[in-house]
Amino acid sequence: MACVFEGNEVGVKVGGERVEVTFTLNTFRANRRHAAGRAQGVRWDDGYVGNFWEGYQGVDKNGDGIGDTPHEVVPETAAVDLYPLVAPLFGIEPPEGAVLLQFRANVGDRVLAEVEMSMSIVAKFLEEELRDEMRGRIVAEGVVVGRYGGGSYYELRVTVLEEEWTETPSEEMEPTPSVAERVRIHRFGAWEEKEPAPFPFYHKGWPARWLRVGDTWTHEGEFGADVIGLPEGTARYREVYKLENIEERNGRPVAVVAVTGEMEIQSLLEEDPLLGRLEMHLKGAISGMIVVDLRSGATPELSLSFVFLGEMVAYGMPGEVELRIQLQGKERVFEAPAKPAVAEEEDRLQRLEAQLQELAEEVAALRETVQAQAQRLAELAQARPLRIGVVDVEAVFSQAFLAEVQEERAAMEAKVQAILALQAEYAAGEIEPATYMAHYLALQAELVQTKLHILQAMLDRMLALPGFAPLREELGALQREAQRLHTEAEALMTKAKAPVGEPTELRERLQKLHEEIQRLDHHLTQLAAVKILEIARQVAEETGMDLVLRTQDVVLYHREAEVIDLSPAVEARLRALFQEGR
Repeated sequence: MACVFEGNEVGVKVGGERVEVTFTLNTFRANRRHAAGRAQGVRWDDGYVGNFWEGYQGVDKNGDGIGDTPHEVVPETAAVDLYPLVAPLFGIEPPEGAVLLQFRANVGDRVLAEVEMSMSIVAKFLEEELRDEMRGRIVAEGVVVGRYGGGSYYELRVTVLEEEWTETPSEEMEPTPSVAERVRIHRFGAWEEKEPAPFPFYHKGWPARWLRVGDTWTHEGEFGADVIGLPEGTARYREVYKLENIEERNGRPVAVVAVTGEMEIQSLLEEDPLLGRLEMHLKGAISGMIVVDLRSGATPELSLSFVFLGEMVAYGMPGEVELRIQLQGKERVFEAPAKPAVAEEEDRLQRLEAQLQELAEEVAALRETVQAQAQRLAELAQARPLRIGVVDVEAVFSQAFLAEVQEERAAMEAKVQAILALQAEYAAGEIEPATYMAHYLALQAELVQTKLHILQAMLDRMLALPGFAPLREELGALQREAQRLHTEAEALMTKAKAPVGEPTELRERLQKLHEEIQRLDHHLTQLAAVKILEIARQVAEETGMDLVLRTQDVVLYHREAEVIDLSPAVEARLRALFQEGR
């Protein structure tokens, strides 16, 4: 239990050969000396939170309520509090409008947690697009089996009750065995972790301070990429939490916490002395919301989103990677019954109670949703419906622009297939390493030239058309850059056909040229998108649209009669524009 030591000559005096005691969450103030004496086994913090010491001069840069520097408690013995509080938690009147986010439970209480996860990854490499999706659901139960230090720490026996995973493309996935495991959780929510935990849903704990709406705090650090399943590399992250609101949900007071952040991952996936390196560099954004029950510290609602974008260099050729992770979760705490029943019957009754409580909450939420929708429908019935147009920019680009360079793209695809066939022969041991490398570099040089032919053909077509006159200056700059790269590519082609010296230098120059071409292609695609959006705006004005959206990742639901796809009209005008120059 937290105590207040004040108004004394010495707040606490310790002594003896061996004293097993831990001081935490206490308030030391208005003492001549806060502590004195010498004794083995005395700890002035519990490994996560210490005490408040009046006169402590440390700062709290990340807002977690704990000073960034230790506090020297007894100078004569070098005894220190490693995690001193910057403000008292107890022995004061709670600040008006402030709350503590903390886990509170008794032995025998149950915490039922359910988490659903969806993950999708898209990799674009050698003009091919690879997609993989995974969905999973885990239901786990934690039973409080120990309470220590007056509620400073709790021990839970955690058991996975349900677990199911599906993956697309389909792949057999063995379920994880349901094994009970004991874990410890601190009063302020921090889990005692076996490994570094990069994501916020591996809970690092709440601030050890009183919080008001608008207060923020941060977590940041670095860990090995192996923690998230990557073989080698590092990851750095920074998470920002903000107390958005204090409100009531389902008859219980809760705190709504917003989560934002970023993460960067640099990982070497594989390295082959002949093929080169397979490495990945990702940057990600974290966003979401966590609802905390102010009575129990449980999380009745959790929603987190992770979006990673980056590049992958595979054996000398660049690619792009997009990774998205979505988490939805909830927790419920059920108090232990006053008179425990037989173990099996008690477990069955507790599960029924959990299901009934969840059902009641879902019915209440459904009733609110129905009422809100009914009101919304009544409003829509009186208003003129919006005319909404959608344009699939990517599809229009493929149908209108890429169709102009079909022959050049076919030549590039032939080179890609030739490279893949050569790699297959080498992997099967059908050709010698030296022969493989010579043919590989020659094909890479030819692939570079075919990519440049596509860009130059597209630039020539656009520059010749009056409709692209406003973009002529930028297109001309791209054309000059493409010509420069073409000259360099011809020189590399000559060296690739008659290799002299170390092939590593030639391979690195080809890789650099691939990257420069990719940047040039990206810039040209942006200019094409400008023209697509210009024509889309013209079509929208002529057809009386109130709003125009990009189809991809925007339209989740619509009534058929109210949403019009403008893509065919935009595509037709672009095709007509290209026909003018023939």
